[in-house]
Amino acid sequence: MSLEGTTQGCNLASAFYSISTVALVRDLAECRCRQTWFADDSSASGRLAELRKWWDKINVIGPALGYFPNAKKSWLIVKKEHLEVAEKIFGETEINLTTEGHRYLGTAIGTDAFVETFVEEKIKTWIEELKKLSEVALTNPQGAYAAYTFALSKQWLFLMRTTPNVKE
Repeated sequence: MSLEGTTQGCNLASAFYSISTVALVRDLAECRCRQTWFADDSSASGRLAELRKWWDKINVIGPALGYFPNAKKSWLIVKKEHLEVAEKIFGETEINLTTEGHRYLGTAIGTDAFVETFVEEKIKTWIEELKKLSEVALTNPQGAYAAYTFALSKQWLFLMRTTPNVKE
């Protein structure tokens, strides 16, 4: 059993977890932040003081509902002009602060330069994967086609759909 009450890999685990986080999301709604949730990944955006209220509240009520925030794995992306204030407000937490950006749910959030670097690295990786796939295609063309169709091309599409200003 896991802390959420289901075993890992159980088909119902995601549904149970989603249902259990509804109360948490509702309780956090009183903080004036825009929340985004995907399974056990949460994020919020808004003014720094409100984000701190949100962070404090999620740490108080989350564990009772099976949600355990981890400051060391959390990132606060702020504009350079707000970094000093953010350091004061979040200074005693272990939250990571950045003015550049960070990876979130398979895409990049942050400055144009950060996002551009992220995309360039992805492209380099895909080029290498495509080279390997073309070698496989010499002896197994159907397998290579399937790998491209069902995996590699979907990764490209995901990035284009989730990352601003990425063109075909």
